[in-house]
Amino acid sequence: MKTKRRTKIRFEKHELTLIRLSRNTRFFCPDCQTETAHLTIFQAAKALAVSEKDIFRLADTGQIHSIETEQGQLLICADSVSAFRPNTDLQEI
Repeated sequence: MKTKRRTKIRFEKHELTLIRLSRNTRFFCPDCQTETAHLTIFQAAKALAVSEKDIFRLADTGQIHSIETEQGQLLICADSVSAFRPNTDLQEI
């Protein structure tokens, strides 16, 4: 009798998102009560692998912290992005 052999192949995917921040993106975050780095909507969307529309939703619901600059630009607190998705590594340059 012949025996059948089966080989199982399993693929795992690990992903780390790295966003380099410049020193001039630090603002006071009222939710964190400290000065933290802030991201643009585009950077936050890339870091969380979601759409920019989803970033606005997350900011509206308070799941991530945001501030609005005097020019009307919405900025997202990098610490809240890191807390929302732990595998996101945001480094300051």
